[in-house]
Amino acid sequence: MWRRTGFYLLVLFWGCSVFASINPFGRAITITSVLRTEQRILGQVEVEIGADGTLTLPTDSTSILLAKVLPDSVIDSFHIQSIDNQLTGQTLEQLGFPIQLDPATFELFIAIPLQANRIYPLSMATSEGKREYTEASPFSGYANLFLSGSRNDVISEGSSGDDTYSQSHRLQSGLNYHAANLTYEAEYLDSDSSEAQYNRASTKLTYDFPSQGTRLTLGDTNPETASFQDGADMLGISISRDFNEIPTRNVRPTATQQFTLARTSDVDVVIDGVVVQRLTLPAGRYDLSDIPLAQGSNDINLVIKDQAGNEETISFSIAVDSDLIKQGEFEYVMSVGAPASYSNGKRDYDDEQLLVNGLVEIGVTPSWTLGLDGQYYDSNYQIGTKLLNAWRFGTTEVVASHSQHGISGSGEALRLSYSSPSELYEEFGIRLDVRYEYYSPTFSQVMIDEVDTSSLNQHYGQVSLSMPLFHYYRAGLNVNYRERYEQDEGYWSIGSSFSGPIVNTRATFGLNLNYTASPTSKDEFDVSATLSYPLGRKHRFVGRYQTNNNLYQLDYSYRNNTGNVGGTSVNATVSHDDSDDLEFDGGIDYTANRFNISFDHDSRFSELDSDLNRVDTTRLELGTAIAFSGSNVAIGRPVGESYAVVSAHNNLSNNNVLLSPNSQGSARAEINHGTSVLLPDLIAYAPQLITYDVEDLPPGYDLGAGLFSVNPTLGQAYHLQIGSDAVLTLIGTLADKQTLVPISLVAGKAYKSDTPEQSIEFFTNRKGRFAVMGMSAGEWVIELQTNPIKRSVINMVENETMLDQKGTLYVE
Repeated sequence: MWRRTGFYLLVLFWGCSVFASINPFGRAITITSVLRTEQRILGQVEVEIGADGTLTLPTDSTSILLAKVLPDSVIDSFHIQSIDNQLTGQTLEQLGFPIQLDPATFELFIAIPLQANRIYPLSMATSEGKREYTEASPFSGYANLFLSGSRNDVISEGSSGDDTYSQSHRLQSGLNYHAANLTYEAEYLDSDSSEAQYNRASTKLTYDFPSQGTRLTLGDTNPETASFQDGADMLGISISRDFNEIPTRNVRPTATQQFTLARTSDVDVVIDGVVVQRLTLPAGRYDLSDIPLAQGSNDINLVIKDQAGNEETISFSIAVDSDLIKQGEFEYVMSVGAPASYSNGKRDYDDEQLLVNGLVEIGVTPSWTLGLDGQYYDSNYQIGTKLLNAWRFGTTEVVASHSQHGISGSGEALRLSYSSPSELYEEFGIRLDVRYEYYSPTFSQVMIDEVDTSSLNQHYGQVSLSMPLFHYYRAGLNVNYRERYEQDEGYWSIGSSFSGPIVNTRATFGLNLNYTASPTSKDEFDVSATLSYPLGRKHRFVGRYQTNNNLYQLDYSYRNNTGNVGGTSVNATVSHDDSDDLEFDGGIDYTANRFNISFDHDSRFSELDSDLNRVDTTRLELGTAIAFSGSNVAIGRPVGESYAVVSAHNNLSNNNVLLSPNSQGSARAEINHGTSVLLPDLIAYAPQLITYDVEDLPPGYDLGAGLFSVNPTLGQAYHLQIGSDAVLTLIGTLADKQTLVPISLVAGKAYKSDTPEQSIEFFTNRKGRFAVMGMSAGEWVIELQTNPIKRSVINMVENETMLDQKGTLYVE
């Protein structure tokens, strides 16, 4: 009682003495106070008030609180200026941060100039959040087998026919262990005209570093090269950082903008007139990064509204291109190895020489990307550079290369290109592309043995323009010019196109006119016309006519559920031209649950009125695969980037299971009669959902979420099981064993006797009724969260209805 009265007297005495002295006691005292700025409370700190009213704070704890609003450089100055780990009010004022104690509220107020505030980073980058993906198998593998045979019949005058049969079988296989992926490809060839041979096509080991977008490859590889470089297969080592190939994060340009808020405000991020995000932020300095940008010019506005209704807009524009790289990011390809060549279907290596490739691209600014490249082979080398710039009026690219060759000497090549802004096409439908190339007569690639200047372009130029006309009609103009060394004149062509719908029908047409002037042949004027007519979504007819070879052609195509079980694709073409009186080419592709099959046939009649001038070619191919994921094996269609072995629980062995079903009743794969199946077409480094549906599902059967969430790396596989033994549902009434009274409105849990850590929660209703789903056969404990806890032990037994009604259960 006296302590409480003393405290009130102290407060009263303190308040009455404010104007006389901040500390009326004549000695130093220490209190715990709230430290705050104008806009926010930072936390509690101890402060010593001297007899003369001076304030002293502990440096460490004060710095921790102030680090929320001040940059690290200012916090460091506090430690430098402090004495015996103490900060005085005078020191803080000298550093530009005066501090005061409010005797009415016992709060410490520190004044922080707005421009001295810490810059708070904000990001608009999209996030996957806390999505949990199904865990892939650590070890998996597959073998794709393509079996094909063809027959070629040549019937000519004076001959009864020349028949040739050949078969070509291909093997594609892979083994995966975590991020390591080993692949092997081979081909078996046999025909009437040659001996059978088995050829290894490729063997390589890749290891991915997904977060870095990096892939290491050992073995047969074909690394990316710059535009003027030689591209070649090789046996060697290659390392690449490419976020298009491994898209684990976005390295395309985004915008960044700093701004300062004097008070709490709403900030709208507006891109091209659309609000993409709204932020509510307290006073301070902010750095907003990762503002998403579309290809072309982006007009960005930050509309700031404070609580008083004042509005301010920060505006800026950034133009980007899909090939640009974010500022500070980079991508590269480095490779070294022995060049590969092919002879009689076999792969050979030039192990006496090494081919070295290098390519790196760096984001200099959001609108500028710089590329450097180099290549070396047998004392020949080539170095080059690329500069890509996106601005409001389009995208420009400059590519230059210098070569040094033992035969031709040194040479240069140059490419200049321009593309109109993408928004010009999106808004007005206009697209303009301009390209120019120059090669010096001594420019050469590093792997050629001799330079043929007769086929080398000295100058090459191209202009392409596409634009809309009226009522969905479009027109185009294309101009090409090519001037080669050792020719007196240049080759040039000009073409125009006109396309659009045929009035009041679903048909479309295209008309192309082209004029060519060549120094080696007479000038030509060609006309081609196309008429396309769809019959619903599955059927389409296309007719063509070309004057240059007097071609008449009619195409028919049929597409239905391609890529799904039962998917069918049919195509047929009939044509006539100057070389053949009649040619027929047709084929059919069918997608089954465990294989793909394709058949095509081609017949050419040189003279339609004679059956002795005909060539017939028929081909049949079957593609299937066997794969394993962990200890689970399945047969299905050929595997792509990644796959899953999917099985159904034994209690669903009589049910048909559809994987990723669509609205047409088809699915990507099906499980029939309880046998596992392959889902062969998962996409690497792309989060995706695998849905499923079970036909004639037993009543009460709980399938759970009805989907799997996966995000595989290259070659990675999953084992997915649909259904489980936890399918029983328990219904009953809980009552006290002593009083026989139902226990109402009580929470409880059910768990198996041998796994108490895995429980299912439930509640009783007002009459003591309860239901527990997802139980399996065995001994279970029903436990009520009462005081004391009450339990009952029951035995669950499988039955056809999946439902076990126990009546009244007594707990004690």
